[in-house]
Parts: sequence; structure tokens; C-alpha cells
Amino acid sequence: MAKPKTQASKKLVKAKKKEQKLSLDLEDKPINVNVWDGASVKNLLDDAVKKYTLEASESVGAKFEENYSDTDFKLAICTLACLAATFAVVYGYFVPHPDSALVVGSCAATYFALVTFLTIYSLLYDTQILLSADRTVSENPRIKEEVALETILPRYDICYQLKITYTRKDAQGNVIGTPIEEGEDWLISDFFYENGVFAVNLVEEKIMNLISDIRKRN
Repeated sequence: MAKPKTQASKKLVKAKKKEQKLSLDLEDKPINVNVWDGASVKNLLDDAVKKYTLEASESVGAKFEENYSDTDFKLAICTLACLAATFAVVYGYFVPHPDSALVVGSCAATYFALVTFLTIYSLLYDTQILLSADRTVSENPRIKEEVALETILPRYDICYQLKITYTRKDAQGNVIGTPIEEGEDWLISDFFYENGVFAVNLVEEKIMNLISDIRKRN
């Protein structure tokens, strides 16, 4: 009776090892994407550009930290709009119409005004911004460096458009010198093999060189 149990244990161990090896193979598997799907291609390039821009700063001193102030601002607007709508519902429940008409109408108008403002703000300002980050210069803690990334991939276009804006500011927030803007058009086919495998190392090389050139010009 003991022998079959031992054999079963050995089979179980082998099965677990095979499962672990399979999971490792999947983790190490190259990234593959449908190159005809523009949204997937842009999302993949955006993730790589953002990742390596933040990593590039590590080689020149303090690391860039992503700035979430714009996201926090939009969340605050959404929160105010939701609070206005919630208050209107609760007030209208406890105070019958028409006594609640003024308060409920004011809350509804506030809600639509905030949502309209958020929509216009997003359409005019926040459409192409991929990353906004800043860091304190290690050589001079009173100076802060800011970097902003904007990316565009027009529909049916073969070029991925990238623009980096590099700015230096003093402790009071005043801009030092002239902000540097550097833009490049990347041919999508340069970053994907024929089978759709993503050549992520080429993106890393491009970003590292671009950040280095911008800092030299500063």
C-alpha cells in the first residue's frame, strides 16, 4: 500500500514542477499585439514610454515622481458633482415638491455645470497628456525639474508622435530659462516584428537617448 502512495506523491510533485515551469514560461513570453489595432499599439507604446521616462531619470540623480495633481483636480470636480446630485435626491425625498423645487433645481444646475466644465477641460487640455512628473535637482535642492509627455497616434497613421516638454523651476515656481520641447515621429513598424512581437528594448534606447539629449541642451 505504501508503494502506490509514494508513486502518487512523485507524480504530484512532477505535476507541480511542470505547472511552475509553464507559469514561468508565460511570464517570460514576449509581448505580442495585433499591429492593425491602433488602440492596442498606442497603449503598449504609451506604457513603455512612460515606464522608461521615469526610469531614465534614475541615471541622472533623483527619480522623477509622477504628478497626480491634474487627476486629483478632476476627481475633486467629480466628487462635488456627485455630492450636489446626492444632496438633491436626499433633500427632495424629505421635502416634498414644490417646496424643494428651488434647492433641487439649484443642485441639478450645479451638477450639470460641473460635468460640463469637466468635459470641456478634458477635451481641451487633457486629451494627449500621458505623463506629468517632477523631481528636485540633487545638486541644487531649490531647483525643480518637470517633464511632460504628450503622445498622439492618429487613426490609420503609421507614425507614433511623441513630444517631451522639459522645464526647470525655482523654489517660488518661476520658470528658469526657456522650456525645452522635443518631438519625434516614430515609425510603428520599427518597434514590432512581422509576427507582432513588441521590441521593447528599442523604446528604452530611444527614450534614454532623448532624455539625455534634452538634459545636455539645458
